[in-house]
Amino acid sequence: MTLRNRILLFSLLAGGISILSLVLISNTLFLRHYRTLEENLLHQDIQRVEALLQRDADFLSNIAADWGYRDETYHFIKGRNPAYTQDNLTPTTFQGLGVDVMAFYDANLHRVAEFSINPFTFHPIPLPEDIDRQIFKNFLGHIPPEPQFQSKGLIQTQFGPLMIAARAILRNDAVGQPAGLIVIGRYLNNLRLAEWEEATHLSIEVETITNPQLPADFRAAFSQLRNSDTDVAVFHSTQAFQPQHITGFSLLTTLRGEPYLMLRVSKIPIIYQVGLKNFRNFLLFLAILAVVMGSLSWAFFNRTLTKRLFAIIRAINRFRDSHDFSISIPIQGKDELTQMSLALSQMVADMGRYHFALAASERQYREMLQNMQMLAVILNREGRIVFCNEYFINLTGWNWHEVLQSDWFERFALPEERHKRRERFLRHIQEENIHHHDESCILTRAGEKRLIAWNNTFIRNPDGSVAGMARIGQDITEVRRNEEKIRQHLHETDLLLARLKTLREIDTAITSPRSSEEKMGIILNVIKNALEVDAVNILTESVPGYLLPYASRGFNLAQIMPISAQIGVKEAEESLASGTPLVINRLVTGELSHWLTSRFSGFVPYQFYAAAPMTIEGQRYGLLEVFAHKPRTPSPEWQEFFQTLASQTAIALDHNQMIQDIQRAYQELQQAYRATIEGWSATLELRDKETQGHSDRMLELSEKLGRRMGLNEKQLQDLQYGVLLHDIGKMAVPDAILNKPGPLNEEEWTVMRQHPQYAYDLLSKIPFLRGAMDVIYCHHERWDGSGYPRGLKGEQIPLYARIFAIVDVWDALTHDRPYRQAWSIEKALAYLQEQAGIQFDPQVVETFTALIQEEYQPETFVNGNSA
Repeated sequence: MTLRNRILLFSLLAGGISILSLVLISNTLFLRHYRTLEENLLHQDIQRVEALLQRDADFLSNIAADWGYRDETYHFIKGRNPAYTQDNLTPTTFQGLGVDVMAFYDANLHRVAEFSINPFTFHPIPLPEDIDRQIFKNFLGHIPPEPQFQSKGLIQTQFGPLMIAARAILRNDAVGQPAGLIVIGRYLNNLRLAEWEEATHLSIEVETITNPQLPADFRAAFSQLRNSDTDVAVFHSTQAFQPQHITGFSLLTTLRGEPYLMLRVSKIPIIYQVGLKNFRNFLLFLAILAVVMGSLSWAFFNRTLTKRLFAIIRAINRFRDSHDFSISIPIQGKDELTQMSLALSQMVADMGRYHFALAASERQYREMLQNMQMLAVILNREGRIVFCNEYFINLTGWNWHEVLQSDWFERFALPEERHKRRERFLRHIQEENIHHHDESCILTRAGEKRLIAWNNTFIRNPDGSVAGMARIGQDITEVRRNEEKIRQHLHETDLLLARLKTLREIDTAITSPRSSEEKMGIILNVIKNALEVDAVNILTESVPGYLLPYASRGFNLAQIMPISAQIGVKEAEESLASGTPLVINRLVTGELSHWLTSRFSGFVPYQFYAAAPMTIEGQRYGLLEVFAHKPRTPSPEWQEFFQTLASQTAIALDHNQMIQDIQRAYQELQQAYRATIEGWSATLELRDKETQGHSDRMLELSEKLGRRMGLNEKQLQDLQYGVLLHDIGKMAVPDAILNKPGPLNEEEWTVMRQHPQYAYDLLSKIPFLRGAMDVIYCHHERWDGSGYPRGLKGEQIPLYARIFAIVDVWDALTHDRPYRQAWSIEKALAYLQEQAGIQFDPQVVETFTALIQEEYQPETFVNGNSA
């Protein structure tokens, strides 16, 4: 399609789109506005019809009021005017009033009289049979009727909808209670609808909603009114885009407010039709205007644009055919087309300069590739070599004739990689997806492999398609060899650091305050992880001539039995005599393999075994054994590190033995201290005959009470030492005072109260007994501060002393003394509880009471021989 035709088509499309846009906008703005205006007017028309219905109801109500306030009507209901019906209820009267039904009811809604006529013939007809039921249902709540009672509205009868009005029947002077009700009605029939149509110039229809043959439009309107908040439903009937009628529906209710009738009002939308006609005329005007403007636009574009563009196109075609870079494109004028022609002329001149510069650049590029100290190769789409530089020829050892047009992959790719690399190259060419950087090996003429780092790029044809691939590479063979050496050195350094870390962890475990079992567990785990084996075992020569299991890690005891209790060491001794590890790579045959497998019960899942002697300065402590499920060939460095770990394990065993010797010496010293203290306590009992056995009893009871008070083992030991030595100060009290059979006088008590101070002066400088001094020095202090020697009060008294004070008094009360008999348990407990808060700590008394009740039974206490 020529440019001229395109401009013409563009003009037509622009005019058509403009007209369509105006149509849509006009339809949206004007026709919708006209339709909304018609709907608003229809709402007003429906309101007018409903007003007519209300006017009829008011009219009937006025008639009912006029008849209901007559004395004749009142006396008729009371039964005093029998001729009332013959004189008043006649067809002529009904025709003159314009009513169809009149009924009289007494105060209990019993019908007294009625009269009904046919509204078309004015002949009397029976009253609808269901009118009494409708009256009773609607007015039941007004029995008896009030004087002001009035009601009006629609009711449903068998003859159709009936508009009624009801009033109370009163005397003319409105005095007294109503005698009954008068009901006057008019049928809502076609005659009445015709009167409304004549008054409103509208089409009016009424249908009951219970009608089984209700028309479809009535059903649709009823559904819309029932499911929405609107009181009017509006519908438009159209035919070939020509609105014919606009119809509105309204719902009429009965006296009880129940939906009963559908009122339909329809009319011709005159305003909409007038607007539609004007809109069509407007569209016709727009179409004529669009044709005229389109023609003018086409003529203008043809003169100012098309002819001049064709001149430019002809000049460009001449340049394409002749490749004459000196051609010019003359276009007269001062607009953009003139500027474009000048720019095209300049562009043709620039292309000429670029063409010559590109040719020069290509020559320089080839010279640069030839002279650069890197490999340069150009491959076509099939992978054949179309260019290579001299550096490539010198590296590979081939000559120019052997390389050019040869298959790159057949000549230079490794045999095992040829097929895969060819497929990858062809896929990159086809998908135009390239890996710009890669590394691959090439084969020289001598068969040597050289590793090359390539930079790849596509070479494209003038149309943009891929013509081949240019590859610039650098020989990195020696670089990779050096990198491998560096990696190996770094690996050896990391291995050395890891082994130093392992030795450090073992040293840390040896010097840690953990138990011997915990230390050996840590050391075995470290050895197992460092040597990358599956199990580790330590054998110690605890029995001369035999190696016994000491500790192990990694054995699955559910499947593999541990090493037997006694193992002959003769066979292994010969292999380990040189001080180097014994290694068995595959446990198959041979004496050593048999010696090892015989130590297990059942299947042996290990294929590798190594053992190293644990020695320190020539003294051997045993063997360190490692096991692995898979066979291996350990390096000399591994064996050397294994022997170092064995020596470190020997140091750990020696350290553990040293710690055990120190602990044993400490325990012996503790026992010596205890024996000394018990000797002092026995000496005191020999001197104080009244307290023989006193210390043994209090030791047991004080320990039980101390545990209940939360003391730990060290604190319990201090408490026991204090119990044993609590009366050591009495050694300085004269025998005459200590063994006096009767009560002591004041001077004697002064001397006796000095025994805690004597004990303190004697023992306070002994560090071993520093914790026991709380009992020795303070066991006679009282909770209320009245004790001695310092008069401490409450929690100022050490806890050990508060515990012992209760135990001491308890033992004294429950055992015979020269000056009194032993108390019963109940009496002694009552005394302690009585003295809680005075002499004793209340909390300790409570705990002691619970202890006595749980652990001692009353029948176990006998006077003079209490437990």
